[in-house]
Amino acid sequence: MKGKVSNIFEKSLICIFSFYIAVVATANIITRDRRFSEFENRYLATRPEFSFRSLVKGDFGIEFENYINEQFPLRDWWVSLKAAAERISGKRENNGVYFGKDGYLLQKFDNVDTEQFTKNIESVIKFAQKSETDIYFMLIPSSSEILKNKLPSHAPHESQKKIMDYAYGEISGVATTVDIYPELAKNRENYIYYRTDHHWTTEGAYIAYEQLMKAMGLNPLGKDEFRVETAARDFYGTLYSKSAARWVKPDEIRIYTPARDTVFEVNIVDAGKTMDGLYERSYLEKKDKYSVFLDGNHALAIVKNLSLQNDQKLLVLKDSFAHSLVPFVANNFSEVHMADLRYFKTDFHGYCAKNEIDTVVFIYSVPNFCSDNNLVWLNAF
Repeated sequence: MKGKVSNIFEKSLICIFSFYIAVVATANIITRDRRFSEFENRYLATRPEFSFRSLVKGDFGIEFENYINEQFPLRDWWVSLKAAAERISGKRENNGVYFGKDGYLLQKFDNVDTEQFTKNIESVIKFAQKSETDIYFMLIPSSSEILKNKLPSHAPHESQKKIMDYAYGEISGVATTVDIYPELAKNRENYIYYRTDHHWTTEGAYIAYEQLMKAMGLNPLGKDEFRVETAARDFYGTLYSKSAARWVKPDEIRIYTPARDTVFEVNIVDAGKTMDGLYERSYLEKKDKYSVFLDGNHALAIVKNLSLQNDQKLLVLKDSFAHSLVPFVANNFSEVHMADLRYFKTDFHGYCAKNEIDTVVFIYSVPNFCSDNNLVWLNAF
């Protein structure tokens, strides 16, 4: 009797499993592939082209498996279910993102690529030594450093303060270093980092603006010289997308515009696009709302302050943290050129001479500066 029951049970499991596989296979066939996942904020794998050569080499099998995983029916729901299950089971992170206190998601930072970090410092020093312009260097600690009190207990975490101090010590001989750590730490109880995104908020960027202008001997506009607008209340950022932590509350995005009449023009060079103003508001209706700041990632963008009567021009070599900072900085310069070394590679010494740029500033987050392998292009021409 026992054997019969066991046999029936096994057959039932096989039937259920077979039915599940058939349903999934059918759904995969009739469901149109998605090119982009709004939830994960990234492009998904597409169906690979078959060739006997790729089959023999094993490339086709790997690419097809990745394709099936990424085009899996109800993928977003399964990803969220996995994150919720791991949180319930006591896990403190998912996909490199900590589930922090007070609803904060915090980027894991516990394994520094010291070789790349050292190379990047050397690249900046070599560039500064050859430059005829004033050079400034600013590193930005991530929220997991300034808000480390919100990390899960005993979470592994590399000190970004030590990394910043070391970099500043090495670079200070050839460039002016701008240490914004103390002011950010002093304001850690304020809303200076997003809960669901790895960037700082506009309030955090304003603190950096004050410190940068003071280092340059310029007068920053006071907070009372801006109109503050809450442009979005439903922002879910990169850490939300990576962690699939659907239970967290959305962020707000605030926009600062000068109270006095100021006319800005932004030329997105690589896109052949011109913006009247510093903000591309169409992104407020999309998942990638942070791109409201200067239209997001581009190889080269030139911000012109048409209301400012001076000839001061600034080149910003940067990552995306600069996007919410430059709208403040643009109030003090007639032109701000923003270059992303991932996409724009040129002789920057020649570029500065041609465009009459007299000041260069590096603006990078600590995690990015430690891992970015594009700073080598600074001295490649």
